[in-house]
Amino acid sequence: ALLRGKVLIEKAAANSAAACPSPRRSFIEEILLTAQREETTTAATTNRRSNLPRSIAPLAGGDFTFRNLEAGRWRLQTRLPDENWYVRSIQLATPTAVAASRKPQTATAAPNIVRNGASLKSGEKLTGVTVTIAEGAAGLKGTVSAKGKQQIHLIPAEKENADDVLRYVQTSINGEGVFQFKNIAPGRYLLLAKPAKEDSLKLLWDAAQRLALRKEAEAAGNIVELTACQRVTDFKLNLNGGAK
Repeated sequence: ALLRGKVLIEKAAANSAAACPSPRRSFIEEILLTAQREETTTAATTNRRSNLPRSIAPLAGGDFTFRNLEAGRWRLQTRLPDENWYVRSIQLATPTAVAASRKPQTATAAPNIVRNGASLKSGEKLTGVTVTIAEGAAGLKGTVSAKGKQQIHLIPAEKENADDVLRYVQTSINGEGVFQFKNIAPGRYLLLAKPAKEDSLKLLWDAAQRLALRKEAEAAGNIVELTACQRVTDFKLNLNGGAK
């Protein structure tokens, strides 16, 4: 199968709050796009090459193409070179999936490929994916008094963003209990510390797991509000609820 799209950079107006100072100019070709196939549980697909992530960089104009993808459900992820950038949206503008025979499929509503992933059949060509990168990203660095391998989850506190998978982020703490988030969309967030799991990324892909994670974070009561371009470097995460 094939997955094709374009990366767009939304520049902030020079006098806006999202116009962050930057030590150097970043280029669209420095972005790393990764397509991750959701693993199946059947023995036939275990440890197969088809489950390995595929990474590419977009061209100077932002165009990108993932080729030779096996059939299955694929998720797009990004690694950004500029700490002032964040992923605002990943959308399929029009339902332009075309079978290997090049016959158009019946027109349907464009799927939400962030929440549901992109399901590809063998020989299918899915085009029209737009990855929008915006300026004004925030950053958060802090400490937590937790023992063992822990992961810190950042969860959108606003109800209208509760189902926006791009707002759910996780990171690990180092040996000194320090954690850090970069390229975060401005907004209000809940924080939650949980024991690290190898498949924890799937928590963000499953609606029921996201809901459970959100309820647990609301009960913990650790909240932070990040404005455009803000860099918080001394956040203290309290495992007993509340944050400083």
